[in-house]
Amino acid sequence: MEDSYTSTLPQNYFNDLYLKVSNVLKHRGNICISVMYGFGNKTVFNFLTGQLEKNRLFDKIAVYDPTLDRVDPVKFVKSLISKNKDENILIVIRFFEQIKNKRNILEKLRNLQGQNLNNVSFLAISDHTPLLNPLDYSGKTTIFFSECVYLKPLTLNETKTMIKTITEYFGWKINKRDHQKIYKLSGGIGRIIKYICREISESATSAGQTDVFMKNMQISFELDYLTKILIAIPKNQLFLLGLTDKNNEIKSTLLRSYFKNYLSAEVIERYPNLSFTESRILSFLLEYENETISLEKIAEIIDMSTENFSLWALYKTISRLKNKTKKSFKIINVKNKGYLLEKLIC
Repeated sequence: MEDSYTSTLPQNYFNDLYLKVSNVLKHRGNICISVMYGFGNKTVFNFLTGQLEKNRLFDKIAVYDPTLDRVDPVKFVKSLISKNKDENILIVIRFFEQIKNKRNILEKLRNLQGQNLNNVSFLAISDHTPLLNPLDYSGKTTIFFSECVYLKPLTLNETKTMIKTITEYFGWKINKRDHQKIYKLSGGIGRIIKYICREISESATSAGQTDVFMKNMQISFELDYLTKILIAIPKNQLFLLGLTDKNNEIKSTLLRSYFKNYLSAEVIERYPNLSFTESRILSFLLEYENETISLEKIAEIIDMSTENFSLWALYKTISRLKNKTKKSFKIINVKNKGYLLEKLIC
């Protein structure tokens, strides 16, 4: 049977992630791996569970997936413990960000673990939110995770390693001279690296044909997802996530280009006659539907597009938008806070 991609990866892949995880679990600690969608979420899960099974650190490894398992996670763990009383158990929780009432759940899991200290450990895999909202990933009265590791976008050297592993596995051919170009295009984002390499190898595309990459379904999906992240969170957090550099510039040149030209499909459909700038600002307001967004945040978003736009110009543009879009949207000026967009029922 053909080996899976993750089974071909060396144990020190992901910057010695397995070593960090196994050291925590060996001492009966709990660990959370935080990785943004498109940065290798599925690969991390398969890689870690594969290594843990291979090295037999636990008698039993059970996976809880809130997108598939209907049972409450606490009931899931209770049932597992009762059926495997004399075994060392690792419980891997996927998509932890999707669990409701996380703090209550973690408090209960911690109590269960206290009652079965010698044989239960937890490995959670989540999106980027533990880095931004760490309190949501603790119990109400106790710290649940001994450690939380956030996987940033790959460095240049890590990108070169990834290109080597995927080209060897899939049989793709990538010129080493293109490695740095791929890194700059992708910003070290795993999904983008993978599909750039596929396009270059299978479609005989050169690393300079950015228009081809932008049309790739998987790449455009990731760019759209990341654009919404760029719009939604403050610039200091974008830097923490590794999406921007210290100058507030988007690292991936593909993402930078996509972001600079981003327009909401709804805005294009409803108001095709708006100017490009008006459409962009309305798109930003729409992403914050029913939430307040400050004028400074809008300016911050525009600044990431390397556009020069004063606060006064923004104010005047939004004033025009209020009148031009009043049949579909109500744009409210929230005193000393910013603007709030509400959709009108047509």
